[in-house]
Amino acid sequence: MALSKNIERILCCFGLLAIVILVISDSSMHFDKQRVEIKRQANSPQHHWNVFYPQRYTYVDTSFKYRNDLLQISQLIEPNKIVLSDRATSYYLASELPVYVKNVWRHHGRNYPLWTNLLDNLYACYIDQDRSLSEIQEFIAEFKQYAKDKKQPEFKYWVINRDPNNFNLRDDCLATRGSDIEQALPNIAREIYRGEYLWVYELN
Repeated sequence: MALSKNIERILCCFGLLAIVILVISDSSMHFDKQRVEIKRQANSPQHHWNVFYPQRYTYVDTSFKYRNDLLQISQLIEPNKIVLSDRATSYYLASELPVYVKNVWRHHGRNYPLWTNLLDNLYACYIDQDRSLSEIQEFIAEFKQYAKDKKQPEFKYWVINRDPNNFNLRDDCLATRGSDIEQALPNIAREIYRGEYLWVYELN
């Protein structure tokens, strides 16, 4: 009887040791300093905590700190409308608010030719320049008629993210040119909310 219990303990110890070895082998990649550094240099968002990428980075590069702004915005905007913003903020807005966003990767929904032309040619990023302002005014009028004819959601809001620390914003001109866009937006929209990070404009 005592021998049987000893064998059980030994087997349990071996089983536990095997599990520990398996977990260590599977998770070791998250502790590789070189891998983390390469990801940072490649502008790759970090999705896993590890020793060299602490939680403060996870917070800085996500929308957690925008929760108060998003709560306030949810009480101001009309649901089921289209919102334009930089790509990262578009995803934040879509996950938190009852709105549609268009500045996303094409395979996620940006497939209408008018939007493709507007975004690929960076007209929205340079509305402080006469040609781009003219292009976006023409776009707004054309899309408004299209949405009315097809009974599609209306393009109604523009959101600027003024967070200087979110790494995900740094490769999108709709975020990096936020100050210049903001100066030109009164030509086509009115400001309805200025939060800590997110500023919302309603199209005229």
